[in-house]
Amino acid sequence: MNNKNNKNIIKGSIGFAAMVISLVLVLNFMLTPVGQFEPTDCILTTWVKGHIYDTEGNIMNGSNRVRITAYIDNKYSGSVLNGVSSGYYVLGITENIPEGIIPLTLNVTNITTNETIYSAVLMIECGGTVEPFDFPRPNFTLTSANITFNPESPTEGGTVEIKAKISSGNINGTVDILFYDGDTFINYTSLYLPQDSSGTTAINWIPKYAGTHTITVVPGLWDNAASEQIDVESIYEPAKTLIYDAFGGDNKVVYVKIPKDDNVVFAEINLTGSAYFVDKPIIIAGPNPLWKSTTDNYCYFSDTYCFGKAQNGNIMRTKLIFSSLYEINITKLNTHTLHSDWGPDMYYNLTICEANSTIAETAGCTGESILLVNNSKHNRSVGPISCPSWYPDCNYDQQVMDNSYIIYPNTNYLMTWAPIGVTEYNIISRVIDNITGSMFFPETVTINISNNPLWNRTGILNTKETINNSNLTEKLNSQLPSCSCPGCIDLDKNCAIPLIIHSDTRGIIDISINIQSIPKGARIAVSPKSSTVNVNDTFIININIAGTDIYAAEFELKFNPGILEVIDLGEGDFIKHDGSDTFNITNINNTGGKINYAVTRLNDTDGVEGGITGAGELIWIKFRAKENGTSSLNIESYNISNSNISEIENVTASGGTVTVTAITKVNPPVNLTINLLSGGSILLKWNASNTTSVDSYKIYFSDTKDGFNFTIPNATTTDANWTDNTAASAQQRYYVVRAAAGSNEDNNTYVVGKFDIELYKKPGSTGVNWVSIPLNTSITTAQEMANSIGDTFETATRLNAPTQTTEGLVKLPPPLTGFSGSNFNIFMGEAYSISVSANTTWTLTGTVPENISTITLTKKPGSTGVNWIGLPLITSITTAQEMANSIGDTFETATRLNAPTQTTEGLVKLPPPLTGFSGSNFNILISEGYSISVSENTTWIPA
Repeated sequence: MNNKNNKNIIKGSIGFAAMVISLVLVLNFMLTPVGQFEPTDCILTTWVKGHIYDTEGNIMNGSNRVRITAYIDNKYSGSVLNGVSSGYYVLGITENIPEGIIPLTLNVTNITTNETIYSAVLMIECGGTVEPFDFPRPNFTLTSANITFNPESPTEGGTVEIKAKISSGNINGTVDILFYDGDTFINYTSLYLPQDSSGTTAINWIPKYAGTHTITVVPGLWDNAASEQIDVESIYEPAKTLIYDAFGGDNKVVYVKIPKDDNVVFAEINLTGSAYFVDKPIIIAGPNPLWKSTTDNYCYFSDTYCFGKAQNGNIMRTKLIFSSLYEINITKLNTHTLHSDWGPDMYYNLTICEANSTIAETAGCTGESILLVNNSKHNRSVGPISCPSWYPDCNYDQQVMDNSYIIYPNTNYLMTWAPIGVTEYNIISRVIDNITGSMFFPETVTINISNNPLWNRTGILNTKETINNSNLTEKLNSQLPSCSCPGCIDLDKNCAIPLIIHSDTRGIIDISINIQSIPKGARIAVSPKSSTVNVNDTFIININIAGTDIYAAEFELKFNPGILEVIDLGEGDFIKHDGSDTFNITNINNTGGKINYAVTRLNDTDGVEGGITGAGELIWIKFRAKENGTSSLNIESYNISNSNISEIENVTASGGTVTVTAITKVNPPVNLTINLLSGGSILLKWNASNTTSVDSYKIYFSDTKDGFNFTIPNATTTDANWTDNTAASAQQRYYVVRAAAGSNEDNNTYVVGKFDIELYKKPGSTGVNWVSIPLNTSITTAQEMANSIGDTFETATRLNAPTQTTEGLVKLPPPLTGFSGSNFNIFMGEAYSISVSANTTWTLTGTVPENISTITLTKKPGSTGVNWIGLPLITSITTAQEMANSIGDTFETATRLNAPTQTTEGLVKLPPPLTGFSGSNFNILISEGYSISVSENTTWIPA
């Protein structure tokens, strides 16, 4: 597609022909060509689109906002833009153009300084045309268009990833992206593309036929395009979730695709209704929500929702002003509680109305007051609740509301709870709590096929419904083969028939459709139609058949013997599935690249006669891929007969293809490192793979050490580094980087990660923490550990288990700097006592240990057997008893420090003849340290 044709297509596609003048203007660094002038009746309307940049390539904003003004024939015509510096803008003028060639001037000025940034003069002529003015522009390269979408739903589009590069200056660009299916324009959108980066946008595409579609992506008014092929095998979705989230009713369309020359022999629709649930806080207390005595506060619950009043000797009405962020039916709240806590045995009414004020004490109703609960006895509640421990005889009962009421967003409501016939003093406290969701089931559900009613369900649909009556198959068959029904999509050989599903209310419907059809004649086909395998792979291809009264079949299948060879073949179940004996003849010729196969029913089994009606597998063929290339699988010389031994007419055959690719071994990147940046971001760096065909690196990350999903990368880059700006929010995060060459990818599992360790300082007390190092880090000494912790570090202590003595490092107090004591070595598997002056998050980075190393537990003769240990990241031990059992018979005690409280908890093995343990079976946490005592020297593998 050349540049000139590209512009003409773009102009006609998006309606720019209606514009008298189409200008795409990006000043200084980013300028694009203008469209052709086409004055009509000498009337000129000017459009401007683009971004305005300063002399350093930055978008004008803030105090540097711009104004674009226009002059026609040296006469001021108006302002295009005054402020924001990007987007579409209409000049807002219509001028009679005098005869002859006249100038159109566009000026760009800085609003703050009134300095002219740019000025362009274009010559225009009434009744004539002006060739495009070729502004200088950056070098824009569209490198690829990676298109993904849902090809089975004709009413849903997908996502297009545009990989682009702008190589002139520090420029970002917004371009019109146009989409073509072959030569047919699909849709367009605008996309912002940072330099050397990619962007995503959505399109709505209804494929009109099954098969291969070539999707071309054109960057509007730029020079190049990119294409990608998409295979569409079907255009309907057999299973789908329909969400009705618009209150007041809605229609959803699900298409079923049926070959136009087929007969539907079985059709089933399964519907399951479930609740649309707003899983967010719904009731929000409005201004001044409480009305209660300042001296007698009987609201024992959250003040946000507690409302009540105690006045000696007075009859009271309790009120609440509130509003909702969402539209809800207050009688269908998932959880809601309204209750009174005490008072004499009496009855109350709960009413609601729209409020005329936000002040509860003085508020009234703007309209009708609705009675929600009538004559509710005191100490009874609306909604699920249990009696509190301090009032066991509260006699709460669940109670439904008497009337329905809809609450609308951003509207104030007044809820009033008042006693009935009360003449004496009482005290009331009310609570609205736990209002966290609203459930709506689909109601009055109907299904139409095209415009023909099929099925309806009055009331709520909250069960599974199955529709498989003769009316369903008849209505589907009635649309075939013409496919001329309202809303039907003619797909050449197939017809997409719309099922219109309606619900009066919000709700969710899960729908699955099972349709079985057979051709009026017969059909024989290769399945799958296309396959991609690697050299030396073995794979199976099926030959499927469908039709009415099929008794015998024969065919010849041809393939490329230089690419494929047959290694096995077997009869499918279709011809003999009712128990009939069969006779078949098979001839495999791997040299000539063909298979001849014939099969017939014998009907020599009691109760079995006639042919088979339906669809199924005729044979299966097992191939081996020999060499690179593509082989066709062509069905030729076919013949299908019925039980009268007559050839069936109108038989169609469809083949397939197999593409064999060589496996490109991809070597992984090397020397992967992980670095902590300021703010908690993580920078990964690596050396490039030595595989020359590598085109990208895929980054996988997980917040657990074994939670990787290697089917979908979290990020992709062409650089040898990548920054995770979301890592600060995770206490642990682990990374694997793999090299990719096309669809091939290395399979390394080299893991680096970061681990946040919380160090605590108890106010007014000590700040001791028992910690261990869970990763292979660069920390090798106590001073390196102190520097890694930072300014809050005070002391570090290590236990020398063989001698049962300690050594420590102490930070010197100001004005001194540095440390005193022992700069001992740091080992994974040991534990250390660290004290800090304030709560600190200590972030470690390193590699995940691949193997579990042994830990030596020491018992000093004639002395104690205490050891400070830390468990490896890849251990499966989760509790103190599991750790004790793993150590074995020599285990005696285990102790853990609770750093926030500065207290310890321990587990002790009971002495013989007793068995088991006493104390706390505390949880084992990676990065904590533990004190373990043993009765003799022990070598332990903490698996």
